[in-house]
Amino acid sequence: MRYFVLASVAIGLFIAMMNFGALGAVLRVAITLSCSIFFGYYLWAGFRTKTMEAPGVGYLAGHRTESAILFWFCTAFNGIMFVVTIIIAAKLAGL
Repeated sequence: MRYFVLASVAIGLFIAMMNFGALGAVLRVAITLSCSIFFGYYLWAGFRTKTMEAPGVGYLAGHRTESAILFWFCTAFNGIMFVVTIIIAAKLAGL
């Protein structure tokens, strides 16, 4: 449950960052990258547990699931969000 709350806060910060132009560019990039780290960590954790601990374990917003279909859904979701947040951070940084 605590990971679900953490994911909600990360997504809320991400949305707030997109809506508040008054934040400095460095702060907006830092918030976006912190959201990216959150999704990247659970993308890595899902693959690590699939290969090392228990097959078919995935993480969606920190919530552990043992269904094979949900594992691939969680992996796709975390991967897409990881890439999207990296792209947005790069655009905010002016790259």
